[in-house]
Amino acid sequence: MAISIMCFLLFYMLANRNQVREYLFEYLPINKENFKILGKEIHEMVRANALGIPLVTIAQGFVALIAS
Repeated sequence: MAISIMCFLLFYMLANRNQVREYLFEYLPINKENFKILGKEIHEMVRANALGIPLVTIAQGFVALIAS
């Protein structure tokens, strides 16, 4: 049941992206400048993880190759 609710909410958030953004601006107690800063920091963290995790995996594989 929880997974179906999660999938429904994810679909709604992706299909109606602009409406969700407007609702967030309306209901969250954050001004637009701080909201942009928060979005930028989240984007940078996601990018760092998307690049860092595969690089660490490759490095670990290389070390395992040398060690064996």
